[in-house]
Amino acid sequence: MRKISLMLIAAMLLVTGSMWANGPETEKPTKQLTARIWSLLKKNAFDAELVDQTADVRFIVNRDHEIVILTIDSNSKELEYAIKYKLNYKKVEFSSYKEGETYIIPIRVVAGRI
Repeated sequence: MRKISLMLIAAMLLVTGSMWANGPETEKPTKQLTARIWSLLKKNAFDAELVDQTADVRFIVNRDHEIVILTIDSNSKELEYAIKYKLNYKKVEFSSYKEGETYIIPIRVVAGRI
């Protein structure tokens, strides 16, 4: 009986330790924020050479409600530049605003739209 309780305690410690080992997950952007970013990106069409390119954009929203791009993970430098130009320091308004919260949003350029 004692061995079973020791095994149970050891298992609980392992599970708890692995839960703490994982870093905090970044919050996914709200639908309002995603819609606002989409509207900012669609204002100016992307070049035809950027069609079928993808990027993962990591950003925060500062106290002035501006998008501040942290990193853009993409194989295309042109796409990185275009996204930075269209989004960096643009104002966004959405209800679940948290200053300094890190967001990650995937972007894919499709012919005729993003």
